[in-house]
Amino acid sequence: PPLFFLMIRRPPLSTLFPSTTLFRSNILQGISLREGEDAKIVYISGVHAIPFYLRNIQGKIHGFIVDTEAPVMWPRELVDIISTCFPDCKLTLSSTLLQKDYYSCGTMAYDTLLYFVKHGHEIFPYIEKQKTQFSETAGAYLLPEDRLMPPLLKMLQTELR
Repeated sequence: PPLFFLMIRRPPLSTLFPSTTLFRSNILQGISLREGEDAKIVYISGVHAIPFYLRNIQGKIHGFIVDTEAPVMWPRELVDIISTCFPDCKLTLSSTLLQKDYYSCGTMAYDTLLYFVKHGHEIFPYIEKQKTQFSETAGAYLLPEDRLMPPLLKMLQTELR
């Protein structure tokens, strides 16, 4: 099945709103982030929407995936796509189950993108301070569920375990 991405990139300084682009997965290979640039993207798989954030920090791509259904269903396909397009990407995955149903991932993805737009520059310094461990199952570093950024934890529809 075809894959689509919704991408919100940092806007030029002359505009107030981020530009939005809907594109197929092979376009991800064409993204070239210069130092300090970022991309906010929503990966659509069937009916599930998964927001993720990419940023070039000192010439290295860092990625953060907020799958609101993790760890119920790890986004392995998305991890593989990002790893293929950006082989040296340090990828971190939130392990917090944020949603209680299978219907609100679109709303959660939109709210997460807004967080990325407003706080993108703070994400990776925050993650670096947390204890993450690489998970072979998820194919990425895992951010412990109680270490998710407080504004994202406010979106929690479930209780932390």
